[in-house]
Amino acid sequence: MSLTQLPKKFSLELIISVIQEIVDQLIILSTVNRWPDGIIYDFQYKSVKERFGEENRSQLNSLREENFNYITAIVTKLLEELKVEKSFEKFSYIIKVLKKLKTDEEDLLKETKHKENEVRILKKFIVNEQIVYIDKIMECMADIGVIKDQIENTQIENEIKSNYIKCYQKSKYEMKILELNQWIEEENGKIDRTKLKINQDIRVNREIQAATKEMTEELESKIEEWKAKYNEKLKEINEKLNILNEKYNKQLEIIRNFEELHSKRQKEINDYKQYKIEKEILRIEKEKRNKAATKIEAWWRGVMVRKGFGKYRKKKEKKGKKKSTDKRENK
Repeated sequence: MSLTQLPKKFSLELIISVIQEIVDQLIILSTVNRWPDGIIYDFQYKSVKERFGEENRSQLNSLREENFNYITAIVTKLLEELKVEKSFEKFSYIIKVLKKLKTDEEDLLKETKHKENEVRILKKFIVNEQIVYIDKIMECMADIGVIKDQIENTQIENEIKSNYIKCYQKSKYEMKILELNQWIEEENGKIDRTKLKINQDIRVNREIQAATKEMTEELESKIEEWKAKYNEKLKEINEKLNILNEKYNKQLEIIRNFEELHSKRQKEINDYKQYKIEKEILRIEKEKRNKAATKIEAWWRGVMVRKGFGKYRKKKEKKGKKKSTDKRENK
């Protein structure tokens, strides 16, 4: 709600001046009555549990002293709102909160009165119950007296019986002690025998441990010797392996050289074989031609003889003897 909705006869300055006078009077009252200063109020709504909980119970006694301070805080809040915002919406909200708080307090008072009435009724009920139960307790006390007499009689009987039982138990206990002593003697004999056996086993075990210790020491010394020998042998073998690797690399190099030489020689041999084949082909061809020539020559001589042209004679050459031998061979 803004100030424009107020009647025209109320001006803003008038309202502010009236509220300012009220604030001044309240401040004068607080200084005269020495009310506490510096209290910060929260004008937000809080429920009854939040206001009167365990944490805020210490503040309940001082509410009457702080009422005027609370009114002063509300009026100063209204004055600041009128001066700055020229409205009283926050003031109306505070009034609503106060009304709601008042209704909550009234409900709380009604509830407390109702609970006080219930407490009174319960107290009356408890008093009546006490009277009834006192009569019952008196009756119980009489019964308890009778029971006490019975208990005393039973105690006397029990003492007699207990004395008899004690004597019986004592004799029985003595017999048990005798049997127990005999059993203890037998068990002690068994224990002594077992101790002897245990001592023998311990002595044997110690001897075995000493022997095993000596054997382990001998084995460890032998292992060390064998380790040294193994390392020496391994060193020698590694040296031999290095020498063999060098020899192997040299042999590989020689084999590579021989392979190269073999490939060269193989190529020469293949060339020579090819040459021989070609030469043989030429020889066969020449032999075929010679045979054909001899056949033609023989045919021609036959023709010369049959036609009567006389014998066929070749011209004589310087090396005739060799040719004649060749002709004889051809014939």
